[in-house]
Amino acid sequence: MRPILAAILATAAFAADPDGAALYQEHCAMCHDHSAETRAPAPSALKMMSPENVVKALESGLMKDQGAPLAAAQKKTVAEFLTGKMIGAQQAAVTEQFSKSRLVFGCSNDEDLPDAGKHQC
Repeated sequence: MRPILAAILATAAFAADPDGAALYQEHCAMCHDHSAETRAPAPSALKMMSPENVVKALESGLMKDQGAPLAAAQKKTVAEFLTGKMIGAQQAAVTEQFSKSRLVFGCSNDEDLPDAGKHQC
């Protein structure tokens, strides 16, 4: 009896939290895999987008009707799957690059940031 219960619980957990590929197949592939006929962007085009923009399209953009049945976590999961990028990764990279450039120019703290009366870092 225990193996049956474990299988039921595992199935329920998978159904509650499907991966990005499963979400894509269930909700998106019918149009995006046939972009020549549907005029929906192909997965290769979506891969060039940021995951944040994919989520934005599903929440308030052209895809909001298609995104309506998805929970916020599912939108994030499918966006990360489609783009191959984690949400927030682009901002983290920009922040890291900014920090490195401040060190190169000798800016060590916020007081060194440029403003109207100070030197440029």
